[in-house]
Order: sequence, then structure tokens, then C-alpha cells
Amino acid sequence: MKKAIFLLTITGCSLFCAPVFSQTANADSLGLPGDNLNLYGVLNLFQKSPTLEDFEKTLNDQNTKLNNLDLNGDDKADYIKVTDNVQGTSHAIVLQVAVNDKETQDVAVIEVDKDKDGNVQVQIVGDEALYGKDYIVEPADDAVVKGTPNPGYKSTTTTTQNGTNITNNYYNNGGSGHAEVVYEPSYWPVVRYMYTPTYVVYASPWYWGFYPSYWTPWHPWFYHEYYNHWYHHSYYGYYHRSYTYRDPGIHSYYYGRRSVSVTVNQRRETGAYRATYSHPEMAHRAAINQSRTTQQHRDKPVNSNAPRNSGTKSSQAPRTNTAPRTNTAPRTNTAPRTNTAPRQAPQQRSAPRQQAPRSGGGGGSHAAPHGGGGHKGR
Repeated sequence: MKKAIFLLTITGCSLFCAPVFSQTANADSLGLPGDNLNLYGVLNLFQKSPTLEDFEKTLNDQNTKLNNLDLNGDDKADYIKVTDNVQGTSHAIVLQVAVNDKETQDVAVIEVDKDKDGNVQVQIVGDEALYGKDYIVEPADDAVVKGTPNPGYKSTTTTTQNGTNITNNYYNNGGSGHAEVVYEPSYWPVVRYMYTPTYVVYASPWYWGFYPSYWTPWHPWFYHEYYNHWYHHSYYGYYHRSYTYRDPGIHSYYYGRRSVSVTVNQRRETGAYRATYSHPEMAHRAAINQSRTTQQHRDKPVNSNAPRNSGTKSSQAPRTNTAPRTNTAPRTNTAPRTNTAPRQAPQQRSAPRQQAPRSGGGGGSHAAPHGGGGHKGR
């Protein structure tokens, strides 16, 4: 009886403690590939972008430290292409990765809808293969400022697209790149541009093996380092998780065109993406170290000349050091015939072999190594 009570007590403690431990050890971790693309940060970048083309470029900029995906496991960050799908007054802006030359995988979709009164709803939905089912992030209603952005603030740059000027006209915290105030989506520069009469539906021209010249991949960071970098950003209060689709129609329209990669599903099922969680000790870092990022993550994978540069000293050493020269000489000058005098110059070694005394005294036995018939005669 005592043994049974003891076992029940142990079982109860394990059931109670296990969830607590898992949540503490990996807070905010989905355990899915989407952990390496922060959708809060993506939506914040979207609301600051003047156009979809600019949004795509900044999203794939290493200095933004936002894209940390490596879906095909080649140890290089993936390029995320952006394509807009329009249905009436709704937009389904798809973020997609080319996994290889035959497969693509949707990463997320930004769904934008404008009603007859001019009100705009924006949500970003993570693909279920990367984030699980119904992973939705949207601006928090209680944090969104109603009304027009500050007319006294003007952006340092004005983007012109198809004859339309788009000015980034909202507050930020002194140019640090993180919005302190998020206005309602109808005032976001990219949204305003998408609903202008001159807007041309954007579709990224890039695909597997063909990417813009300004982009070079880099080594992705480990999850705990990446997560802790974004955890310290202040805009989390302006976006939150939602469990309701604002525009079910545009979501259904997109979902029927969703692209899924067999390779990604196989890698997820076999646990290939778990390696990103292998360095939890990096969780104490306040942010991704830029100098270490440049040295360890960018130079190694993207510099095709790296092996040549890194080996410059070793390749020059044999040329400047006298010791290797004695080794290379026999290899370039009939090495098997000069074993008897390796320290003499090649010309001095060949001269004695041509002298009559040696050939006359030794007969065929000394000439055998240089003639095909010597061995046969012996």
C-alpha cells in the first residue's frame, strides 16, 4: 500500500512539474521552424515600409536581424520573396522561400482588407507548417492610436512609386528603427500606397538561384540568441496574438493557393530543425553582437574566395621557406632518379650520370634504372 501511494505521489509530481519546466526552459518557443522568423517584427517592419518592394529588401537585409530561416538546411539564411495576391479590396501578401529548384514553402501571409467605410484591418498569419495552426498576429486595438499621424513629423525620405509620393509620416523613437506609436493601419505608408489608383500589383521577380545583387546569405543564429535579441524590443505591446480571422474570405482565397514543401515537412518530422535550440547558454545575451555576426555568420558562407584567402599564408610559406624548396625539387625533376644526391643542384646531379667512368665501370647493372632492358637482363 505504501509503495502504491509513493508511486502515485511521484506520478502526480511529474505531471505537475513537467509543463512548468518546459514552459520555463523555452519560453515563447513553438518548437517549429517559425521560431526563427519573428512575426511581430515582420508586421512592425511592414507598417514602416513605403512599398512592398522596400519591405522585401529590408526583410532580407542581414543588418535588420529579422530573417533567421534556414528551411533547406544548407546553413545559409533563406531569401524571402514577397508576392501580393489581390481579391477585390483585399490583399493576401505572401512571404515565400524557395527551398530548392523545384519546391517553395510559404512562410506567412499578410492579409489586408479595406471595408466600404475606409477602415483597414491587417493581420499576419504564420504558415501552419512553420508556426502551427492559426498563428495570427495583429495590431493591438488598445495600443493603436486613432486619428491622423503627427502632421509636424516628416520623414527624411519620400518614396515615389508610379508617380505617387509615399511619405513615412508617423512617430518613431529618434530613428532607432522601432516604432513607439502604431497608428491604425489605414495610415501605414505601404497600405496607403497599395490602395492608390496607380498601384501595380507587386510580385517578386526572384527565384531559386537568381537573387538580387545586393543580397548575400549568412549563417543563421541559434534560436536562443535570436529570440533574446528580439525579446528586448519594445513594440511587443503594440501587437498581440489573435484567434479570429478579420477577413475569412481573403484567407480562404489564399489558403487554396498555399505552397507547401515536401522537404520542409520531412525535415520537421525527422527533427532536423532542433539543432537551432542546441545553445541555450546564448539566452543571456542582450542582443546579437554585430561584430561577431559579421565575422562568424556572414564571411564564412558568402565569400567564395574565403578558402583561398584563409590559405594564403600556407600557400606562400613553401615559396619563401628554404626547407620546402628541397622537397619540391625532387618532385618536379625526375625524383626517382635523384635519390642518391638530394642536396645537390639538378644540373650537378645529372652531370656525373653522363660521365664515362660510371657507365664503363658498372656496365648494364648501373644503367638498368634508366633503361627498360636492364631489369630484364638481370
